[in-house]
Amino acid sequence: MKLALFFITIFITLTNVIFSQSYKYEGKISFVVSSRFGEVKGEFQKINIVVTTNKIGSQVFVEVSSITTGNKMRDNHLKEEDFFHVEKYPQARFVLNSLTKMDEKLFRGNGILYIKNNQKEIDFPVKMEKILNGLKYYGEFEIDRMDFGITYNSIINPISQKTLIQYEILEKVE
Repeated sequence: MKLALFFITIFITLTNVIFSQSYKYEGKISFVVSSRFGEVKGEFQKINIVVTTNKIGSQVFVEVSSITTGNKMRDNHLKEEDFFHVEKYPQARFVLNSLTKMDEKLFRGNGILYIKNNQKEIDFPVKMEKILNGLKYYGEFEIDRMDFGITYNSIINPISQKTLIQYEILEKVE
């Protein structure tokens, strides 16, 4: 009887440990865009990731005012109405619609990207690798900034319509 109780206790303890794991998510979103004077690289420093149980419907929220390119004057201009208009549209958002496994380390993602008052369906690659205490999901894709109402251009320094978006999401067991 004591042996049976012992095994039941171990079973319940292991079940609680296995099924009560929680995860912490961290992300990085950066971009590269070309202009007459060279490539501009930047990133958004404030990101919030909300993950659903099966990952579908998960969302990434970006505080657009956290944009940084290493040039304060340019960063301030990017926050103005010419570009992101952060006073009116403080947040960009991405909602994951599907995630299809291609092989052990490669997935195909699909979702809706919301910037300003515009939305566009995006298909993108997702690479996955194991890291200490979790997984890293990462990749890159291109968007056309005009699709999102970012239409500013300069005669002196024309800006490419295409912008490369690079992302990395860490999923760590707490």
